Amino acid sequence: MATSNPRIRVREATAADVAAIVDIHFTAFDDNVMNQLMYPGGASADSRAKFGTSVFPHAESGAEDAAKTGQSLLCVAERLPEDAPADSPGEIVAFAKWLLHREPRAEAEWKGEDFTATTETWGEGCDTAVVNAFIGEMTRVQREHANGEAALCKWLVPADVTGSSAF
Repeated sequence: MATSNPRIRVREATAADVAAIVDIHFTAFDDNVMNQLMYPGGASADSRAKFGTSVFPHAESGAEDAAKTGQSLLCVAERLPEDAPADSPGEIVAFAKWLLHREPRAEAEWKGEDFTATTETWGEGCDTAVVNAFIGEMTRVQREHANGEAALCKWLVPADVTGSSAF
């Protein structure tokens, strides 16, 4: 019996991908104990919308801002139909988001960053005390390990709705 390998295409995400990214994120972490603690009643529509707003990279206003806040990179993986042409639409099955600091940053810049989850950034029904303890500590540890050096790191936390990073 012959088996076929799925065809996967990785591409830069677009705003049209946000709904699929939100669904993938919350489905992937639905049975995770930390997700259940962060969203004790399940992720509300507001929390899902806030995540969707935060996940898509905001347009950088210039090279100086990108040097300070980092460049956000968001990609999706699509499964393509077996016999479809390479440029045909696919089903989004995964995504990844990174924050890239191309240049080292001054200690005052990276040490001055603070993480504080709020209902405004994480949505109604989210236990922000748990988010601050869990995601906040991971953010602090990552910041201390990077020590302001040029680095590529997985983006763990949403940006606020104004477009500035939560890092």
